[in-house]
Amino acid sequence: MKRVALVLIVEVLSVRWSLAATATFAPVGPTTVAAGTDVQMTLTVMAQTLPGIDAADILIGSTDATDLLFTYSAEWIATFDFVKPITPADGYYYPQSILIGGNNPTPVATPLLVGTLTIKTNGMALGTHEVRIDSAVDDDLSGLFLLGLRDPLFGTATFTIVLCPGAVQACCRPNGACDLIEADCCLEQGGTPQNSGATCQGDGDGDGIDELCGDLCAGFPNVDTDLDGVCDSDDRCPGAPDTIDSDGDGVPDCAQQIPVVSTWGLLILALLFLTGSKLNRGRGRELAGQT
Repeated sequence: MKRVALVLIVEVLSVRWSLAATATFAPVGPTTVAAGTDVQMTLTVMAQTLPGIDAADILIGSTDATDLLFTYSAEWIATFDFVKPITPADGYYYPQSILIGGNNPTPVATPLLVGTLTIKTNGMALGTHEVRIDSAVDDDLSGLFLLGLRDPLFGTATFTIVLCPGAVQACCRPNGACDLIEADCCLEQGGTPQNSGATCQGDGDGDGIDELCGDLCAGFPNVDTDLDGVCDSDDRCPGAPDTIDSDGDGVPDCAQQIPVVSTWGLLILALLFLTGSKLNRGRGRELAGQT
């Protein structure tokens, strides 16, 4: 019977160790920011298998954040008899990390608001980044405790650094490329913001010019060999200007063919000329006789 009781205790402990406490990051402000703008998040912890906690060890880490700062909440300070000093722990499982926590002689209920994390983004690359609390990474350092029992602690949060935060719209670059960025940023980079709601249409013909940004030859390479302002794909008179239309008939001068006279046509013209000449000479004699 004693052996059976021991087995049951071991099974209960294994279940407790298999479940994890949660660390929840909640944004205080925007999580999509320009480099150099701080990102802030509150941190709340919640035990899963323990009815309460009497200690907490929390390592917050990041692989690429330049600096992490933390401020305890009034709730955390009032709840714990001993609040651990906020200790930078760079290189301790993460390139950037801080260690926080607390102890109390009697159990306290969760969830508990631990405090506010501030992420300094100076010098960070554009893109999405992460901060985390991960008991599997830090060799079971992070956890919530009660009378020696432990809930491993896990939680992650992401934030994004962009060139220009704010509402984005289509921006046509000087080289004809198109990006979706904020209008002021587009202007700063020499681009032309498009109408609100406009989107980049893509470069279907592979000439590097987006269809929205003045692709003269949509569907064909943007090539104008004779520099007449008409793409080769639409050029009616390669090597000659398509834009000159002297008679305004909508057909370029270069495309208007000079009439070609056939051999029979030349013969007919010659006969008509000869006939006309004879008639004129005969008429001349008649007029001379009358005088």
